[in-house]
Amino acid sequence: MLLYPTKRVISVNPPKFGKGEEQDFHSFLNFCGNFTSNLNVPLLYKAFQFNTKANKDLQRKSGEPFYTHPLEVACFLVENVIYNDELIASALLHDVLGQNNLYSINDIESEFGKEIAKIVESVYRITNLERQEIANIEYFRRLLIALTTDVRIIFIKIADRYIDMKTISYLSPETQRKFAEDTFQVYIPLAHRLGLYNIKSELEDMAFRVLDRDNYNRIVRKLKMTKHERDEYLRKFSAPIIEMLQNFPLLKENDIYFEVHGRVKHIYSIYNKTLLRGKPVEELYDLIGIRIILDTEDETICEKVVNEIKKIYPFIPETYKDYIRNPKPNGYKSIHCAFVGEGNQKVEVQVRTFKMHLIAEKGVAAHYRYKSGQISIDSIFEDEKIEKWIQKIRDLLSQGQEVPDSMLFEGFDYEIFSDEIYVLTPKQEMVILPKDSTVLDFAYYIHTELGHRCAGVKVNGKTCSIFTKLNNGDIVEIIQGSNLEPEFHWLDKVVTRKAKNAINEFFTQKAQEYFKSGKQFFDKIINEQSLSQQRVSIINSIIRHLKYTNPREFFIELGKSQELKEAIEFFVIFLKENNFKFNEKSLKNNPLLKKLEEFIEKKAHFNPEGYTIIMSECCLPAKGDEVEAFLLGKTIIVHRKDCPKVKLYYVDLGAAKVNFDWEKINQENFEIGIKFHSPSFLFVFNLLAQALSSRNDVAIKSWQKQEVSPNRFYWIFYFDAKDVSFINVIRNLIEVNDYDVKFERIGRKSAYQ
Repeated sequence: MLLYPTKRVISVNPPKFGKGEEQDFHSFLNFCGNFTSNLNVPLLYKAFQFNTKANKDLQRKSGEPFYTHPLEVACFLVENVIYNDELIASALLHDVLGQNNLYSINDIESEFGKEIAKIVESVYRITNLERQEIANIEYFRRLLIALTTDVRIIFIKIADRYIDMKTISYLSPETQRKFAEDTFQVYIPLAHRLGLYNIKSELEDMAFRVLDRDNYNRIVRKLKMTKHERDEYLRKFSAPIIEMLQNFPLLKENDIYFEVHGRVKHIYSIYNKTLLRGKPVEELYDLIGIRIILDTEDETICEKVVNEIKKIYPFIPETYKDYIRNPKPNGYKSIHCAFVGEGNQKVEVQVRTFKMHLIAEKGVAAHYRYKSGQISIDSIFEDEKIEKWIQKIRDLLSQGQEVPDSMLFEGFDYEIFSDEIYVLTPKQEMVILPKDSTVLDFAYYIHTELGHRCAGVKVNGKTCSIFTKLNNGDIVEIIQGSNLEPEFHWLDKVVTRKAKNAINEFFTQKAQEYFKSGKQFFDKIINEQSLSQQRVSIINSIIRHLKYTNPREFFIELGKSQELKEAIEFFVIFLKENNFKFNEKSLKNNPLLKKLEEFIEKKAHFNPEGYTIIMSECCLPAKGDEVEAFLLGKTIIVHRKDCPKVKLYYVDLGAAKVNFDWEKINQENFEIGIKFHSPSFLFVFNLLAQALSSRNDVAIKSWQKQEVSPNRFYWIFYFDAKDVSFINVIRNLIEVNDYDVKFERIGRKSAYQ
């Protein structure tokens, strides 16, 4: 519902067809004209004539003329995907074959060419398969054969299914159920993969209404407000926000156009959230809301608009989600938050730019529309992932009947969603995560607190580690503990932004709490001893003698350690009694400084026994490297000294730095990653052959070739080694033999960055 401006310049609502063939075609052309001025009218009219002749005197179950269905499919594609002559002509022809036996595929090819004929034939074959009772493996095999010839086939079938679902009530209950099941199994995942997010949500609602009418109706009843009441509420809620935006200097000075839309959460999405969050419908905060869309490239203005709304309505802090700073894996960007409106009603507010909105609503095709206006659908084929998926499946199918069922099914299940996995809750609710996600990523996806307190897990009924990587179809049950907290090394295990951000935020807040506690304790001692004037010099003395980098590090450790608190208290008293004179001999001679001496000794000769030692995957340190080691809880994280994450661990998260001695580590072998740059693998092979031929303490675990540019490659090797001494051998061989090879140390998570 558009709340502001009250009138749009152009209406793009699809026309109502069934008013006569000529009038319907002109309405269709007018609709397409809202999206492009480059219509191939002769081609479209010829396709429309084929459609009307093939479907002459035929009616749909709803009583509408059959020729109107292809028009509706074509309009859907123009509005939700992109205008392209071949795509839209194929949509108009997609129901021609087989109708009244009037036209054959040869007729289509002779009149429209091979490209359009191939698309039409594939759509026809898929439609025939949908009408058959076929076991799942066979169903997906035949579906794949048809789907993998052209991406436009997928677009037409999604559009065809969407229009069919809109009139599903005219079909028999059995047919309705099959349509809805197929929609969930095939077309909703396809719509999501191709970025048709709004259509995906609408298909979910329509299919859910058929498959679980009771729960669908239950949620509809729970929504309480009628459409009229809801619209009126959103108009009143948005009125002061619209007034603010109209007078907001930042928008006025930069002449930034804006729109405000009312929105209601989709039924199936509400159903999922009641299950995943374990809350009744009434407690969800995002059932109704408004969306503010700004015509600007400056993404920072979105947050400034949110800050202005906070001056109008009570803000609910825990609902704030910044997907602009932390986009979703599929590229979605927006700010989400909620406010309390009249009658204590929670209302979600989303703020985004027009570019963000277009991509959120239209997906893949929107990238191209936004960049350069209306262009050829060929640009969509430039999506590398789609090209690779199509080629891989085509290669599988070209192997003929010998290809096993599982391989074809895997091709469908994996390749099209190669950057995502689909896993299930114990209640069979689907959760979509990036590839390589762990159980911990799943737990944090469900809820931050569930991630923090993840004690164990069952995957497909079997007990597993919380770091287990998940696969498509896994059923995941999280076991929650009561007094658990995240551990530092989890950061190296999780892959999703949400999990990493949640863990980082936990330790950042913890560090801030320790800093505040330590500073308060120190200031209390200073005040008790009446030493406010000497506060800075005392801090500098402590930092110097205890070898801290800065006051923040000292205060954080002071907040954590009761032992250090006692030592510092005695130290301050000693300084006061001795007129602030202090030297190393004082440690040996004064009982007041005994605890400080013990603390310094313990810090200098840290004993790692009893601690979990983690060699960080981001840099893969090994024996012989210069390292920085950090202690948090009972975990020691070791990084190479030149690792960029050192600042993250050392400063931002408040981890204590400890002295680390390789000789005190029992670990015998270490994983070492090296990236070699060279125009020829022969150079790399000769180099490694010479370096490793006489060594028994180094073994190659794995290697992989990557092309950087034409005639330039790099090779990633992972070794098992006793220490890093063999790296010096490699370096010397390169210098002596003048090999055209360069190399650098890498970690597991930095190899392809």
